[in-house]
Amino acid sequence: MAPPEIYVSTDIEADGPIPGLYSMLSFGSAAYLSDKTLIATFSANLETLPEASTHPDTMRWWETQPEAWAACHTDLEPPEQAMRRYLDWLKALPGKPVFVAYPATFDFMFVYWYLIRFTGESPFSHGGLDLKTYAMAMLRTPYRDSTKGQMPHRWFDPDLPHTHVALDDAKEHGALFGNMLAEHHREAKRKLVAAAALILNDAGEVLLVQPSYRPNWLLPGGMVEAQESPLAGCRREVQEELGLSLPIDKLLCLDHRPSDESHRESLQFVYWGGVLAAEQIAKITLPTDNELLSYRFVDLETAAQLLLPRGIHRVRQARLALETGQFRSLEAGEFV
Repeated sequence: MAPPEIYVSTDIEADGPIPGLYSMLSFGSAAYLSDKTLIATFSANLETLPEASTHPDTMRWWETQPEAWAACHTDLEPPEQAMRRYLDWLKALPGKPVFVAYPATFDFMFVYWYLIRFTGESPFSHGGLDLKTYAMAMLRTPYRDSTKGQMPHRWFDPDLPHTHVALDDAKEHGALFGNMLAEHHREAKRKLVAAAALILNDAGEVLLVQPSYRPNWLLPGGMVEAQESPLAGCRREVQEELGLSLPIDKLLCLDHRPSDESHRESLQFVYWGGVLAAEQIAKITLPTDNELLSYRFVDLETAAQLLLPRGIHRVRQARLALETGQFRSLEAGEFV
């Protein structure tokens, strides 16, 4: 059995923005198992690099943090001694260390530089896990809107404050990661729910949209949000994607898609969006965030070329439901 990953939440304090020209003053690491069990900690305050200077902007910030400044200037040790101790500590962990930080690019830059300079190696290899990027993926928000201030309160342990003392902040971020990871695992076991609309033009052609994030076209629609009904989600997605408020109400088909190696289990609702007149089509407005590249009305033969197989199955079943007036229940795109 492969050794487990050990998540080494790490925070550094420095007197400038990059290592080498400036010094890492202090750093702390808290090693966690995937279940958020804290198994070990490490911290060190370092003597500054003899050839380095201090950055005026950073030093002005330090003037606002006198307690944290004092904390990282006690029991100083040479960086070569501290980094050798740190390397031994990492190697003694009961698994493969994974660097975790917020933001990882800043903290990892200093730790990696110091490890390579003073020990010649890095058990972390060449990268780390960035909490802000992880939050972006979980919250589905832009990167710059995925800061700790935008993260849900449930992800934070109230007894772990952010003090700008390296080990304190490493523990805070380690617990934050543990809470995010646990929620991620819970969500991965839950069904996804999506809702789309079958919309036609006067010629009976189907409206499809071209997403920028995947090669295949789709019906207008998307994921249903928490505490949102599939119908409400469909109406919202159509409004967001097409700029049209349509009287969507009739459910044509529901497709259950089992999980496989690359997809979670899901429920796919398809509603009747109606027939658009020429003046409505002229008012279609795609989102400004480039999520969608274009839209087209196509016949079923062309739709079969643009959609995934399960997508065209769903469209055909929705058309049958529309023609017969009978709801269609599907399993993996097939009528049951």
